[in-house]
Amino acid sequence: MNRRQIAAVLTLDAFGISLNDYSGSFLKRLEVQKAVYLAQSKGVEVGHHFSWYVRGPYAPKLTEDMYAVTPDDVQSLVGEWKLDSSSSDTLAGLKDVIVAEPPGGLHRAIWLELLASVHYLLQNKLSSEAELRDTLAKYDKSFSQEQIESALGALKKCDLIAA
Repeated sequence: MNRRQIAAVLTLDAFGISLNDYSGSFLKRLEVQKAVYLAQSKGVEVGHHFSWYVRGPYAPKLTEDMYAVTPDDVQSLVGEWKLDSSSSDTLAGLKDVIVAEPPGGLHRAIWLELLASVHYLLQNKLSSEAELRDTLAKYDKSFSQEQIESALGALKKCDLIAA
């Protein structure tokens, strides 16, 4: 196991996200990517570089790392390793947003995709919420105005973007 794998598994565990069915479920892989992106954006160093891809911020090495982790690895890692207190506190503050009931009937993975996409675009490419909406539409994201506003509110609530 490498440090990135350990950090990712412990981060996902802090959020209550299981790696069960990782290889068989696109939504599970999407959920893992976006949860780790948000944790890393909040300051928990997981060790991945994210860039924009079809479904928002994406780290190819994270996918590779998670495919290599077995259920036995997860059990032993969670039993043997712990996050530092600063990372644990940061994740606890972010967990409410990660595990909250998604608005508008969205699947949790799609909600995390929206949160991560909005954050990434505002941090890296865009200067206004109007540009954000236009860019999401350009990438064929069919999020409603209400869902985008919910994402902005959630990101502000956990201090990932300025209020």
